[in-house]
Amino acid sequence: MSSKKTIYWTLVASSLSGILMALTVATVPARSQDERVGSYEWKNVQIVGGGFITGIIAHPAERNLRYVRTDIGGAYRWDQDKHRWIPLTDFIGLSDLNYLGIESIGLDPGDPDRLYLATGTYTESFEGNGAMLLSGDRGRHFKIVPLPIKLGSNDAGRFAGERLSVDPHLGTLIYFGSRLNGLWKSTDRGNTWAQVASFPVTGPTGTPSDPGVGVIFEQFIKNAGTTAGGATKTIYVGVSDPTTGLYVTNDGGVTWTAVPGQPTGFYANTSALGPDGNLYIAYGMSLYGNSVGPYAMTNGAIWKYTLPSASNPAGTWTNITPPKPSYYNWGYGGVAVDPHDANRIMVTTMDRYYPPPQDDIYRTTDGGQTWFSIQANAVRDVSLSPWVLFGAATAGAGNWMNHICIDPFDSNHVLYGDGQTVWGTHDISDADYEQTIPGTIVDGGPTDWNIDALGIEETSVLALISPPSGPAHLLSGVGDIGGFTHVSFDHSPPGGMMSNPIFGQTTGLDFAQNQPLIIARVGSNGSSQDGAYSTDGGLTWTPFASLPAGVTSGSGSVAVSADGAIFAWQPGDGGSTVSYSSDHGTTWTASAGAAPQQANQSQVIVLSDRINAKKFYVYDPVGGDLYVSTNGAQTFSAVSALTTYSTFNVSPAAEGDLWFSSGAGLSHSTDSGATFRALPAVQSADTVGFGKARASATYPTIFLYGQVTGVQGIFRSTDEGISWLRVNDDQHQYGFIFKVTGDPRIFGRVYLGANGRGVLYGDPAE
Repeated sequence: MSSKKTIYWTLVASSLSGILMALTVATVPARSQDERVGSYEWKNVQIVGGGFITGIIAHPAERNLRYVRTDIGGAYRWDQDKHRWIPLTDFIGLSDLNYLGIESIGLDPGDPDRLYLATGTYTESFEGNGAMLLSGDRGRHFKIVPLPIKLGSNDAGRFAGERLSVDPHLGTLIYFGSRLNGLWKSTDRGNTWAQVASFPVTGPTGTPSDPGVGVIFEQFIKNAGTTAGGATKTIYVGVSDPTTGLYVTNDGGVTWTAVPGQPTGFYANTSALGPDGNLYIAYGMSLYGNSVGPYAMTNGAIWKYTLPSASNPAGTWTNITPPKPSYYNWGYGGVAVDPHDANRIMVTTMDRYYPPPQDDIYRTTDGGQTWFSIQANAVRDVSLSPWVLFGAATAGAGNWMNHICIDPFDSNHVLYGDGQTVWGTHDISDADYEQTIPGTIVDGGPTDWNIDALGIEETSVLALISPPSGPAHLLSGVGDIGGFTHVSFDHSPPGGMMSNPIFGQTTGLDFAQNQPLIIARVGSNGSSQDGAYSTDGGLTWTPFASLPAGVTSGSGSVAVSADGAIFAWQPGDGGSTVSYSSDHGTTWTASAGAAPQQANQSQVIVLSDRINAKKFYVYDPVGGDLYVSTNGAQTFSAVSALTTYSTFNVSPAAEGDLWFSSGAGLSHSTDSGATFRALPAVQSADTVGFGKARASATYPTIFLYGQVTGVQGIFRSTDEGISWLRVNDDQHQYGFIFKVTGDPRIFGRVYLGANGRGVLYGDPAE
């Protein structure tokens, strides 16, 4: 997903100031008012997919044992009985947020129970070091082993690999290819790690103007024999470098040499070892930098390396790249070889934006002499997540296509990941016609593909609202795929994402408290259609007829007056201020007074009072000031100086009922922000929301993501913040929670908007 890094650090860096402290794992004692509640049950609100699937790996010795990794949303294991993916990393909380990005997955060929995850989201200076997650029970439990180096699951080249590999002869020996620090090795099943000093590459790769992404794969040649210590003698290691991209050792890693005759001018991306014992590598490059992808890859190649033998000591390189006209530009993300037939090879294109049908899968059954186009006659079933159509009549193959996985137990079963989801087929051989002229691509026969991502939820959630009435209990705004009206939580919305228009990302949502069928949303879509409204609770939408003066990027936040008559919009454009509309976006007028200018994308926010239809608020997290309007957003004046880089919420309890959450705690105002009272039990607060009051209470239930009495978690209070009950546990932390809101119709229900784990909801388990 192209905008994930921007979303992640715009939201997280501004929300975490001052709160990344040591966290305990103790539970907060339940107060008497909530002793009957017990634990919560957690589920995802189904969107299905929604993020970059950066790797799919199947265990070679056990049928249906396979795993998926994502760039910011953790790892999953396939459950054949439930026919869905099971999340494995939901236990990762705020203090270990960096570990929710999965750089690589390692499986032990000799022990199906062992699973290794290389974790760490960014190599940049703003992020800490990565870690290895070790499991002996297929990911049900993990041991965390911190590393002294950075990993980059959401950086460029994040689909490369697999970087993490277990020696098939010696399960205690594991190699890991790092981005910036060369090749690493563990001899005790991942408990300790050290750099392989003898390996020729010990630092960054590529060129200063177009850097590579380090050591990206290892391939063990099992039939080459073992050392005296039991390790595989011959190992090939791929490096993201256009001059020397492949090295080999024939003495178990004591010495290494560059493989002679290898291709140059390309960056290696992925590799496969065929049943013929030969190595297949997918390469890519770009004329514009970022050669490793997934951005703007403009050329690529597929090469076969026939390994050395007594009669051919240097081995042989053969270019088996599918042919293409010289004026069409794309690279290759993945390559796979049928474990039962080396002539059957499949590759995925990357950044093939023209000609239609854009990105494609090519398949050969004669070792690369002739190729079939799979997408040309593919029949695609999108019913599991209709949003993948993006408003089109039919689905394409996807974008950023990378790892392709041929089931080692069923050659007809193929999976691949792309920028949004997992696709699968069980009839790939139907594509195979008789071969024609060598060096050509022909359309393969029809094959049936379906979304195979049930259980994977990887959206980055930017906005959540739960109206008090209407057809939907929840509406969400998410990064990269717009947003959704969730009438049902048990399947992806059948109409797909919110449309007319479709946004690339929805940053602002609001409803009219007293007319909740009236809803407004703002975002960006690149076509100057950056706002829309609904009068039927989000089922259908009408674009704003105009934009405020000077707005080009849109986004930002939107507020709807309690009676639905006025929309106020604070766009994300730098230098913009709040504008208001009394005709549902037909015209806009800039607000006057002291309201601040937008300094950074989606920083200054505007909110409406839930009772007084004329009252609006603006909070400036850069300056820390709160502003209020009492005349329908026409003019604003400053009322409070608050903490910077914090969040601000308005409750439906009464006019002027405001809650301010920050790294310093939680404060409450009942006089429209003139004064605030701190709640001493809350040490830090990231976000607050409101739900239905309990039967004997008059004030709405408060939900909080933050730290209470020394514990980080999700909390609720039914007595206006006097006491708090933690409603999640250590196994349900979901990394970082950006949005929290309650359901005004169902007591106890809470909705969470996570960064990379989608939309979740919890209900009391009673």
